[in-house]
Amino acid sequence: MSLGRSPLASNRTPMKASETALFRVYLHELFMLAKSVRDRCDAVFSKTAPPASGYYINVDPELHSSINGILIDAANIKKLIHTGPKRRNGEAKKVYDLRQQRSHFLADLLVGIELEDILDTKVRNTLVGLTRFDGHLINPV
Repeated sequence: MSLGRSPLASNRTPMKASETALFRVYLHELFMLAKSVRDRCDAVFSKTAPPASGYYINVDPELHSSINGILIDAANIKKLIHTGPKRRNGEAKKVYDLRQQRSHFLADLLVGIELEDILDTKVRNTLVGLTRFDGHLINPV
């Protein structure tokens, strides 16, 4: 018995990401991550409404946990819609092609949505990433 490639393997059409068994899971994950980012941002901003005058600093572990959750969800969105340009070590070409196709399909679903800050690793992983929230948390009173 030969373990080589089947003579029919080269005649197969490439698999489409949208036809894989797990594709709905990826769609669901992208939706839930995006919804989580939106809902958590809404919650953070509603809990930190600017006072009428002066300044205050809001130190709240729950609030900062929400901000951290937003940044984690944003990183996971990036992983879904931007995959590396090179094949992973030992990754079959057809698996790489499928992964690329899936990430492009998911990214296309988000066309028109401002994602620059979500996709920028530097923004998410440094204190610079918190400045947008810090500007809202340290408000005029």
